[in-house]
Parts: sequence; C-alpha cells; structure tokens
Amino acid sequence: MAQRINYGQILGLSVRNGDPVLSPGPVVLLDIKLPGDGARREIGLVDFVLPAEISALMVLFDELRDGVIDVIHVQAGLPRRITLRSTLTEALR
Repeated sequence: MAQRINYGQILGLSVRNGDPVLSPGPVVLLDIKLPGDGARREIGLVDFVLPAEISALMVLFDELRDGVIDVIHVQAGLPRRITLRSTLTEALR
C-alpha cells in the first residue's frame, strides 16, 4: 500500500490479532508533488528485499495486537512515521 501511495498518509488503520485490516480500508491522503514523483522501483517486482521500515511496521502490528494506528506517514513509498492515540498514563510508561 505504501509503495502505491508514495507520499501521503494512511489514516485509521485497524489492527486485529497483529494483522492490518484492509476491509473496510483506511482513509488514504495522497501528497502529490508537482510535476510528480516516480513510483518505487519494487512496485513491479514479484520478489524483493523488504525494507527495514516495512519490517518495523510489521513488528509494530504484532506489538499492538488489536487497535488502530491513527496515521502512517508515507514518504518515498515507505512508512516513515506512525501516530498512535494514547492516554497520558500509557504514554508516560
């Protein structure tokens, strides 16, 4: 999904049992630079090395187990930052 977005945000992605829920899909905001950015090279490949950012996102899914990721910030087709909603008590742990 991040490769196709290239630049933008994924909003309100639900996670159940450590897996992202894509139906119904989250809201996606596209950040379109003019005249435009090229797509990720991997988009047309069947097999490629998974970038560290994707591996870190999968670890986050496992740690979260069940919940919602409020925002996934995507830059150059990779998830670069995650925004999670939390209570103050949880955030201070």
